[in-house]
Amino acid sequence: MPGKHTRAAIKELEDAGWKVTYTSGRAHAFARASCPGGPGCCAPPFSINGTPDVDEHEAQKIRRRMRQHNAKVTERQEGED
Repeated sequence: MPGKHTRAAIKELEDAGWKVTYTSGRAHAFARASCPGGPGCCAPPFSINGTPDVDEHEAQKIRRRMRQHNAKVTERQEGED
């Protein structure tokens, strides 16, 4: 089970519309997150580590991926105008 910082970041992902698929819990990967725009939107799905060395770093990684996605979507929308 990931720490409180990672769990909070996962909740933010889910609230933002990301698809979070939880694994069986038999490996380090706790879940996989897919961008809400679908497979061709911005990036491939990424793994969320349930046993990171530093919980805060895993949460930062999750939030960074969310920011990168939002920036790409905004850039794409501005290009359409």
